[in-house]
Amino acid sequence: MRRYLSIAAAAFLAVLWAVSHGGLLFLWAALPLSLPALLLKKSGRPLFRALLSGVLLAGLLIGSGTLALSRLSALEGEVLPFDGVVVSSGGFSPCRIRGTLDGRSCVLLLSPLSEEEPLPLPGERFVGEVLITGCSPDRDSMFLPGGHALEGTLLTAGKPSSPSRSPLAAMVRLREEILFQFCSLSDAVDAVLARGMLTGDLSELPAAVRTDFSASGIAHILAVSGLHLSILVGIAAFLSNRLLLSRRARVLLSAGCCLFMLMVAGFSVSVLRAAMMTALLLLGELLGQRSDPLTSLAAAAGALVLLNPSVLSDLSYQLTCSATLGILLFSKPLGKLLSPKGRFLSFLWNALTVSLAAQLGSLPITMTAFGYLPTYSLLLNLLILPLVPAVLVFDLLALLGLGLGLGEVFFGAARGFAYLLRNLAHFFAHLPFATVPARLPWQSGYVFLLLVFLFFLCLTRKKRLRLLLLSVFCGASAVFFLFTAPAANACYLTLDHKTGAVLVQKGESAALLEATASSYEASLLPRLLLRSGSPRLGLLYRPEARHDLTAELRLARLLSPQETRFSPETARLGAEQLPPNTRALPASTPYHDPSGFSVVSLGEHRTLISCGEQKVLKCWAGYDIITADDIPPDVTLVIDRDGRIFKRGFSGPVIKNETETLLRLS
Repeated sequence: MRRYLSIAAAAFLAVLWAVSHGGLLFLWAALPLSLPALLLKKSGRPLFRALLSGVLLAGLLIGSGTLALSRLSALEGEVLPFDGVVVSSGGFSPCRIRGTLDGRSCVLLLSPLSEEEPLPLPGERFVGEVLITGCSPDRDSMFLPGGHALEGTLLTAGKPSSPSRSPLAAMVRLREEILFQFCSLSDAVDAVLARGMLTGDLSELPAAVRTDFSASGIAHILAVSGLHLSILVGIAAFLSNRLLLSRRARVLLSAGCCLFMLMVAGFSVSVLRAAMMTALLLLGELLGQRSDPLTSLAAAAGALVLLNPSVLSDLSYQLTCSATLGILLFSKPLGKLLSPKGRFLSFLWNALTVSLAAQLGSLPITMTAFGYLPTYSLLLNLLILPLVPAVLVFDLLALLGLGLGLGEVFFGAARGFAYLLRNLAHFFAHLPFATVPARLPWQSGYVFLLLVFLFFLCLTRKKRLRLLLLSVFCGASAVFFLFTAPAANACYLTLDHKTGAVLVQKGESAALLEATASSYEASLLPRLLLRSGSPRLGLLYRPEARHDLTAELRLARLLSPQETRFSPETARLGAEQLPPNTRALPASTPYHDPSGFSVVSLGEHRTLISCGEQKVLKCWAGYDIITADDIPPDVTLVIDRDGRIFKRGFSGPVIKNETETLLRLS
């Protein structure tokens, strides 16, 4: 029965994923393929009935979601009364409110009519009239079926007759109070990191610190997930054993810890998935039944999608489910490869295999989503093993000690461990070859085949054959990294689709040409450098036509280039605010990199990039290319203001995906 539930959940998720990427054609193809299962022998029918059940459930969910979306879209342009509880507010995102709109239960993403008009605070009751402006997927909350939220503009706000007494409002207010108490202790970078590891609020964490954690391969500890919940439940289990509590008391204490972590983390997807799995395990313990972790994962993953189908395309959901699946599939077989003697060595080996299994499970998604592989992540995950629980334990002690005046003492200890985490991440992120680019189409398929090979290797019981297969696996992995790493003498140009930025890279040296229009686009530039292997940034260039003193100085402090080419005003006024090792020059000054490429400004709107015989003209504004005949005679490739590429005489390979276009210049 458990196996059939897992198979049905897998079929359900697979059909939804295929439909979301390829349309309803996949659903109509899946149904006829499942119907012949009814003609099979009795021994095979339950398996295929589970498959058919998953396909049919996916079809029902898609149909109901389509109807719900059509009903919500029909409300666009109407002015309706709204009454609900503010779940989150502030920052760059709109205010999220859970409540009723003209008698219908929904989630509203509310924006003010003007910037001066204040929005309600989290936990408050909101009453007013709203102009419905649209409908969008809502992957950040688990509060409604259908996975869509209404977008609206506040017209008039009324005064509620009484504050909200709902459990949701109470939990939101308690979370805001916890955040306020933590913020009152300190606002330093290490304090933001320490409290963010418990509450998930990392809005004030500098982008440079986030980049270090991503490049070193430990960004997963920044998202409150099953790791954090398992530590809290482990503490509850330890106290239960010490206090000799009954089975029912142990289950209730663990359930209370799950609810507390859910509330503190703001009902994030990763914690909700872990809480559902833990709830199923606790239910099995309460009923005296042995729970199956794989079935629990399938049930939790399917239940999350039933609550909110939009979460299927959420990266956090994909990573947390794939990492958990990797642990369940690979951790025990990997642990059997070696049998170290001694309790300490056994503990280290088990921790290493669990970390490796989680990374193997999430490897294909990591490669597809981020375009790079952190080289030292396995070693660093082993080093930070005692630091993460220490930060969480002292965070909890600080929370309990606030009323006794001891909160600052315990929080100081949490800050100390967070300081060690931050410096370890910074050290490993700046080592040579910290990230390996993995942006080519064949690489994800190659990694998938390696994972299948490793799975069968773990199932092999003969020791000699296992060692032989392990040697083949290591050799194939070495070949993968050899062909993944770019050639040392090759010059590459990367065009980022989201920001329009151009990265020219040769070996370990690079130049970044950007004209980002918002702080959000600027925050994506470190991710572009990570996908390119974290090269040394020799030049940060911004055309004079896009002059913005504040944005230019913020980017220079974030990326720390060796030289900048900004407007003359920025080069004159902002020199003292740049990093100490950064030299500021006007954009009209040519840049010649020692590795062999150059960047020259051709006025306010055009920039020429030269590498060997290839000359690339980047147009920032006011230059439209219609045909290849319009390309200047000394230029082999043109990138216009909309990111379109026009070639004449350019014979290098061009690789294009959803996020970027990669060209080899030499």
